[in-house]
Amino acid sequence: MYDKDNHTPPKRQYPPFYEKAVPIALGIIAIAIVVLLLIIVGVALGLFPGAR
Repeated sequence: MYDKDNHTPPKRQYPPFYEKAVPIALGIIAIAIVVLLLIIVGVALGLFPGAR
């Protein structure tokens, strides 16, 4: 019998497109969150004079 503990799971491999697209998408999402937070803070502080 063989020992199952010595077997490592196969390494996941993704297409090259994903390796470039995923970090870019995460960066865009992070920037969008920061911009939305700045807008929320600006509205809360009344920095937009036209808003009622």
